[in-house]
Amino acid sequence: MLRRYALSLAVFLGDAMTAQAQYLPASPTVNSGASAEPQASEFKNSRGGVVPLRRMLLEQKPGPDVEAGAKPAPAPAPAAQPAAGSCAPGSCGGKHYSCLEVIKESICGCPDHSWTPLCCNNFLDGFQEPWIAPPNGSGGAPRQTWINTFNGFFTRELQFFYELTDLNPGNRNNEHLGLFSLQTPLSRRLWLGIDIPFLVGLEGGDGVSGRVDFGDVIITPKVMLKETQNMSLSAGLGIRIPTGERGTVGDLSSLTPFVAYWSDIGGGWSLRRGIGLEIPTDNKVTPDAVFVTNVSIGQTITPHNNTPLGDFTYYPAFNMRNDLGGSDEHTLITLTPGMRNHLGNNLFFLAGWEIPVTGPRGFDQRGIFGFVKRF
Repeated sequence: MLRRYALSLAVFLGDAMTAQAQYLPASPTVNSGASAEPQASEFKNSRGGVVPLRRMLLEQKPGPDVEAGAKPAPAPAPAAQPAAGSCAPGSCGGKHYSCLEVIKESICGCPDHSWTPLCCNNFLDGFQEPWIAPPNGSGGAPRQTWINTFNGFFTRELQFFYELTDLNPGNRNNEHLGLFSLQTPLSRRLWLGIDIPFLVGLEGGDGVSGRVDFGDVIITPKVMLKETQNMSLSAGLGIRIPTGERGTVGDLSSLTPFVAYWSDIGGGWSLRRGIGLEIPTDNKVTPDAVFVTNVSIGQTITPHNNTPLGDFTYYPAFNMRNDLGGSDEHTLITLTPGMRNHLGNNLFFLAGWEIPVTGPRGFDQRGIFGFVKRF
């Protein structure tokens, strides 16, 4: 009887050890004389760390469809994310907009999705997406309107400007201009500007009476070609409509295609450049066309919320107008030192003083002052 119990116990222990061995890693080959028996409560895991035997058994226990001793399947690799600054298409938060909804949200909406770059190779992306204001450049430069410069970026604002021009002796004394502008994006790729000169006045002098008229309206559509955090490149077409009067240098029509560029160059500095060609569409003026170009550089030195001197920016703007064709070709270069600052509640004050540098001077100096309200 005792021998039968001993035999049964041996068989039971053998089966238990065989079952346990299925969950333990194979022991490495050891030299004779070295102990091949591991510690009773610890084993090395596959990463070389030491874990309790119970925890290791729970982690390495195979499922019903995995052979004993097989390694678990590796975890799936995470989905690839677009690199910062790459031109990945925007998702619009998973929403789809009609054309009217895109225009409405671009003019007066607040986007509920993040800004993404726009590139030439995904040019069709963005036309059906509401406009999103891009962030400041990595160097801290904001995208903001300056006087007598091209804007490579999109703006959404109302502008009121007053210009006082001191004309040459022999002409009328001064010229006054009151200008209202509405500028708004229509999508992430399209933008529209409307300039309304509601007052164009010439003072009398030398026996000539003064007069005040309405000026020529200019409508400017623009398309964004490429935009990243540190640059914006756009192209547009200025369309001058003859709504003014000849007596105040109005009643003219022209087309002005142009390309404009903005870039952040570090330290709060930004660089602006633009070129265009003003082409008259009537026979009322000469020359045949005017080549225009602009280069501006400026620095923003205060934070946006440091009102009433927030976003304080100073800059010089260089402009050149070169007549092409006609009997009176000449080149005019002007310099406009300017400034801009945030007064509060997204209301900005701008000022500039334009001075002719070379060429036949049609004026002696011009002061430009204005307020810009972003919405």
